[in-house]
Amino acid sequence: MENGHTKLTYEDAMILMEAMGETLTLPTTQKPSAKGESLKAYLLTTVTEWFAEDKGIPLNKAFEYLMSYKGLEFLENNYRYEQTLPRIDILSDISSICKSNGGQL
Repeated sequence: MENGHTKLTYEDAMILMEAMGETLTLPTTQKPSAKGESLKAYLLTTVTEWFAEDKGIPLNKAFEYLMSYKGLEFLENNYRYEQTLPRIDILSDISSICKSNGGQL
C-alpha cells in the first residue's frame, strides 16, 4: 500500500487508521461521497497531487501540465475505471496520455 501498488479505498483507510488509534483526515475540504461528481473531483485533485510529488514539480505546474496535455481530461472521462487502480497504474496511464499529446516531462 505504501508504494501505491495496492488499491486502498477510503473505507479501508479509515479502518486502518482507527486500528492504529488515529483519525483519517483528507487533504481536501470535502470527503468523497457516493455521488459521482464528488468522487471525480476527489480523484482529479488527489492524482494531481500524486503527479506533482512523483515528478518533483510544484502542484501548480503539475496541474498546468495535466491540463495542457489532456491528463485530467482523460481522468475525468475514465474516472470510474481509474479509481479502481493502484496509484502507480494511474500515474502511468496519465503520463502515457500526456506523452501521446505532446507532453515532455
